[in-house]
Amino acid sequence: LSFLILLFAFRSVLLPLLALAFNIAVVGASLGVLALVTGNDDHSINSVTPLMLFAVMFGLSMDYMVIMISRMRESYLGGVPHRESVLGGLARTAGLVNGAAAIMVAVFASFTSAQISIVRELGISLAVAVVLDAVVIRRLVMPATLLLIGDRTWGRYRRTAPQDRAPEATAPQQPGTPQPVPAGAGTAEEADGADEQRPL
Repeated sequence: LSFLILLFAFRSVLLPLLALAFNIAVVGASLGVLALVTGNDDHSINSVTPLMLFAVMFGLSMDYMVIMISRMRESYLGGVPHRESVLGGLARTAGLVNGAAAIMVAVFASFTSAQISIVRELGISLAVAVVLDAVVIRRLVMPATLLLIGDRTWGRYRRTAPQDRAPEATAPQQPGTPQPVPAGAGTAEEADGADEQRPL
């Protein structure tokens, strides 16, 4: 369903696929960190943790991606080249995305002090996942991928270049309106007529 929504919103097949790939990468990396921190012979990761982690992170990563891609696409459709659109959108949304990510990291980090193991696992994995998504994926991997793909990123969208604009229409001439005569025109004819009418 999320794939279809992104496909309809952005008119591009690549962007939903990239969103899914980035989310899987973040979830896998955060589970690896969780296993490194809490995993041992006496304790294994709860089977519910990966499912909850994927569901929550998919929603958060979609939110961040929609914010950034919308800014980039807006610039691209306005006639800005692809590279400048990507870099400009990244610069304009960096503060918003980083601020939202910092809030979520603080919330999820508070779960790490819980006595229930699954809540503690979710707190660690979600905090790590948000940091990876906001810092590594959104700041480095996603812009680099979009720059490598080029204009094909936007699918069926076509940017409006300044030269594509229609020229301004000139006002039509009213019937019977005298046409302007260039300066000096008719002088030779009038002089010849005056010479013919001059008495000998």
